[in-house]
Amino acid sequence: MVDLRELYDAILEGNSADAVTIARQALGESLDPMHIVHEGMIPAMEEAGRRFEAFEFFIPELLVAASAMKQAMTLIRPLLADREGDYTGKVV
Repeated sequence: MVDLRELYDAILEGNSADAVTIARQALGESLDPMHIVHEGMIPAMEEAGRRFEAFEFFIPELLVAASAMKQAMTLIRPLLADREGDYTGKVV
């Protein structure tokens, strides 16, 4: 079973190839695309943002993390677009 912590780590390290491979494996194991995004990808970018604010990451590290997430999202985005959104109400 795919460990989404590995996806988290790949994104934080800016390792696009690993991020794509792990995302592909997760999808191959029929993990919910939203679960992959919310449990592996978003927390990685939140941590990258936290590290940036703490001066542990600088713009280049932030950009490579974002690039790794973007590459993995190319696999996931079409599956999210196919989902019907949950209707929560009308915004006035």
